[in-house]
This record gives sequence, C-alpha cells and structure tokens, in this order.
Amino acid sequence: MATINRRITASVEGDFVVFIIGTRLNRWWKLPKYLWFLSTMPKMLAEVAAEPESGFLGWEPLNLTTNVQ
Repeated sequence: MATINRRITASVEGDFVVFIIGTRLNRWWKLPKYLWFLSTMPKMLAEVAAEPESGFLGWEPLNLTTNVQ
C-alpha cells in the first residue's frame, strides 16, 4: 500500500463520521495472548460491509492493529 505524503480532503454531502479503531500492545511478548483480537476485526468489518443499509463506506488499514473506517 502506498503512502500519501500530502494533505488531502474529501467533499461529502450530509453527515459523515470517521472512526479510528485500534489497540496498543505495551508488552509485545504477550502478543500470543491477544491474537484472538487481531482476528476479530476483519470478521466485524465483513459483517458490516455485507449490509448496505448500515451506511458503512469502507476501511483502510493503518498498521497491524489500527484501521480507519
């Protein structure tokens, strides 16, 4: 995925909400304990995207543990 190294904007009519969802792992050696969490996010996103009436427009990953919806 390419990085956009400039400011960009979007023109949107009506209400619009952006969620930045993620987690921070302070103790990387405990990563195996939290692998279940990393596998749940794609399932939740697929479920919301399957229902057009939900208003979900899409998502972009920022890194391993964060995405913008």
